[in-house]
Amino acid sequence: MPSWQYTSIKEVALIAIEANKAYFTSATGHFTGNIPTELDYKIARKNAFVALSNLSEALQRMLSDPKSRQHALKDYHQFAVAHHTLTSYIASITYYAGQFTNKFEGADFIPIATTINRQFDQLLILANDNDTADPVEIRSFPFNKRVEKLLTQRKKQITEGINDSETRKTLSELKSITDQFMLIHAVLNDEIKIFKKINETI
Repeated sequence: MPSWQYTSIKEVALIAIEANKAYFTSATGHFTGNIPTELDYKIARKNAFVALSNLSEALQRMLSDPKSRQHALKDYHQFAVAHHTLTSYIASITYYAGQFTNKFEGADFIPIATTINRQFDQLLILANDNDTADPVEIRSFPFNKRVEKLLTQRKKQITEGINDSETRKTLSELKSITDQFMLIHAVLNDEIKIFKKINETI
């Protein structure tokens, strides 16, 4: 009997999710206080990209199956695109960790990192055929307050004609990092929604 790709692609997606969760944990360790070894980070990164490649290949194989066997093809394609984006966002976090690892306190980032790990867990629940996960809503995190405080300070300085390069630089750096965390948060919510659709379709 032929083996259709739709019967195994969810397992491939599950492995990709697990790999990206480990990659995220490793990549953000400098911000949360759980700093990985260089070897552990390289292994996590490699596993994430290998799993992403396997997901893309599984999707390509599914395209060669008869249309009647391409169950949830559109949704799996959306998931693969989102997962590729997610992996690139995690890679960007690594860049910022290398640049600013000693400048910002871990306490600012632990709440969002914890929330993102909850999102990964919910995604894994869905990939294991349990349809009980709901998207985690974006809320205020400590670093949001710090960014707002710096923005207010900078606006006041501009009004008063003060050229404080240090405040401007700190605001730019912190905003870059926080934006990356929030992008990961948003993409994971999208993935949760997509996987709920996949479970409804199959």
